[in-house]
This record gives sequence, structure tokens and C-alpha cells, in this order.
Amino acid sequence: MVACGTTEIAPHATAAHRTGSAGPAGAVWPDYVGTGLYAGFAAIAAGDTLALITAERRRDPALRRPVGSRPRQVRAMAAWEAAVVAGTALVLGTAIALCTLAPMLRQAFGDPLPYVPGPAAAAIAGGTLLLALLATGLPVHLGLHRRATETLAAA
Repeated sequence: MVACGTTEIAPHATAAHRTGSAGPAGAVWPDYVGTGLYAGFAAIAAGDTLALITAERRRDPALRRPVGSRPRQVRAMAAWEAAVVAGTALVLGTAIALCTLAPMLRQAFGDPLPYVPGPAAAAIAGGTLLLALLATGLPVHLGLHRRATETLAAA
């Protein structure tokens, strides 16, 4: 999702930044709308996958509670895991986008580096982190409402 979104946004943003025009409005907006729709579907799929993985690992937080971990500590562990997942997605997605865009941008502008506006970069990074935090945090939060012995017996 990060790579595809960046690969769709960056050429238009780079063209607008370097030449003052992103191209014909009739070609640019359909790309942005299509990217938004794709990102929405990809977010649902990624969120569902993360939530299922976290739910399958419900024994891990349940095992931590009887040995003295507090719910806050279990939630913090899940948040750190989500941050690692989001960070990995951002690093790999950015690298893939750069590898994809560099030859095209070098050919068009003589410079392989894309321009992505700050708000767009913040939206991509923030959305990725928020998705990871919600998709992992919600199952952990719900699992903490069950007694550890019930969770371990059911798993």
C-alpha cells in the first residue's frame, strides 16, 4: 500500500514541484481517486490480516498476566510490535517506490528523487501507523477483558 500509493502520488507531485503543472487535471484526479480506493481496500486487507494474527497469538498476552505483567504493559508490548510492523512497511514501501520511480523521474526530469508533499507523506506514515496500532491493539484490548485462564483454556 505504501509503495503503490507513493508511486502514484509522487510523479504528479514531482512534476508539479519541478514544472508548475502536474499534467491535465482530467488525468491527475482519476489517479488520485483510484489510489485512494486501492489504499482503502489494501488497508482493510492489511488490517484484517494483522487483527487475525494478533487474535491467533492471544495466548502470549494471556501468559504474561499470571506472571505479573499488567494490562498496561501488555498493551505497550502490542503497541511496540505495531510500530515495528508499521516502520517496516514504511521503509520497505518507500524503498520499493524509490526503485520504481527513480528511472522514470531521471528520464523525465534528470533527477531520480521524487517530491512528495509533507501532508501526503504525513498521511501515508500516519495512516500506516494508525492502521497497525488499531489492528493489533483492538484484539489485545479485547483479550485483556477475558480472564487469562479462560483464554489459555480456549486456545
